[in-house]
Amino acid sequence: MGNLAPGQISEERKKNLTNFLDHWGYEVEKGEKLPSPFFVRNPGVLIQGFDITRTMKTTNKLLINIEPIYVACMFAKFALDIITSSGARINEVLQISYDKDCCVVTVDRSVSPPRTNYILRLIPKGREEPENFYVPEEVFKFMNEILKMLKSSYDSDLLPEVDFDIESRKHLISKKKFIFQYQFKHIHVNSLTAIIRFLLHGIIIQTVEGKQVIIKVHLLRHAFATHAVQTEKIPLDIVKTLLHQKDIEVTSYYSAPTDQQITESITSLHENWISYIDIQKGVLRGREELQELYNDYREKVGTMSRVVGGICTIDAVCPTKMACLGCGAKVPRPEFKEELLAVYDWADESEKRFQ
Repeated sequence: MGNLAPGQISEERKKNLTNFLDHWGYEVEKGEKLPSPFFVRNPGVLIQGFDITRTMKTTNKLLINIEPIYVACMFAKFALDIITSSGARINEVLQISYDKDCCVVTVDRSVSPPRTNYILRLIPKGREEPENFYVPEEVFKFMNEILKMLKSSYDSDLLPEVDFDIESRKHLISKKKFIFQYQFKHIHVNSLTAIIRFLLHGIIIQTVEGKQVIIKVHLLRHAFATHAVQTEKIPLDIVKTLLHQKDIEVTSYYSAPTDQQITESITSLHENWISYIDIQKGVLRGREELQELYNDYREKVGTMSRVVGGICTIDAVCPTKMACLGCGAKVPRPEFKEELLAVYDWADESEKRFQ
């Protein structure tokens, strides 16, 4: 798609392709050559091949070779798993090789039960020595599926060593048994981008303005960083280390909250404000309502937070700045009554001193 010479395509087909690409967010400049979002540079990956294409033209039949599509989806899924679980860059993903220096499994016995760590040793951008990229066990398991596929295609139990195909990093990385290889050639960076797009095609991901988002690896890296900081609350300096960045300012840019997260936060804040009860209004809540509030809190938080006169059921930043006496999020406890009386006495004394 889009990679055809002008003489090979009719105006009607060009119009259909233009409409299709526009619909899915691939920018098509008027009068310019069509973009090629799914074009790969590796034979046998995704693209059908010359023989299939020629046979379709001569027979006027639709023929589909399943193998290139299967191979492309296997590589794309593996890359997605790594990027979304570690935040790795695309050139780091392409470094993964089938050897003990790259794929490392360690066991941390300082915790109980012992924790197994699955590590990929890769050279980050701007560095010259390998560093640790932590991934889930499932990523290592799926790598075995890739290996089975490659060994079957080579009809061998051994993977061949191939040249690394990123010019800017070739001086650091020698020939290896790279996982991302096919037909004795390393998977090109543009090929990996194309097959990731192919695998994710049809998933509706839009901006707040409703514009279709084109998936790129750096966007997935952004998503990893944003989720780690904004949702998982992992400290920024740790996320900086996980992303293998030198400047924490870059990390803070990558992990900036999304519009949706901001909207959800302000909605939550408003809900907390609404739950605040002015003690001067004398609003009373029944035993069943208080018990329901308490039970819901125990399910969400687990540990009870003692405050003046009861138990706090807020599982976020306090919206009333610890003005516990009049807060509707507190479940009062009769056995803490003396605490409330002490606060009232202190308030009366404070008022006299103020006057």
